[in-house]
Amino acid sequence: MTRFSHFLFFSFMGALVLTCNAPEPIAIALLNGYWKIEFVEEKGEQFIPQAVAPLYDYYYVENQKGFKKKVAPALVGKLQTSDTEIPFSINQNNHSFVLHYQSQWDVWESNIVQLDSQRLILKEGARKYFYQRVRPNPISNE
Repeated sequence: MTRFSHFLFFSFMGALVLTCNAPEPIAIALLNGYWKIEFVEEKGEQFIPQAVAPLYDYYYVENQKGFKKKVAPALVGKLQTSDTEIPFSINQNNHSFVLHYQSQWDVWESNIVQLDSQRLILKEGARKYFYQRVRPNPISNE
């Protein structure tokens, strides 16, 4: 092999390795909707929520801004929402997204570790929140 063919071979292999290891871009619009916390992980331990009635986090995003609010199924078959919306803005660095929250009580950040149509993983400090997509189907009383 000539030097040029070695160069081409190693250039191709290097590009292939870099392409295979590049993270897939996150489609931030997938954040819209209802999410249920499956578990929280901190320092290698998992904590599973033990609520009697399920609580969901509802996320709404548009133009790099959005809000989060708590939602629970009501006995009459509809969804009951909290009056409190926690607004956030979204910053993007390469393939990484950070949600910047600001409530009347606190300011904090969540890094999106994974987001697809069924799973969301958020990292806040030392904690990771593992969510599963929920499609509430309220019972109609009509």
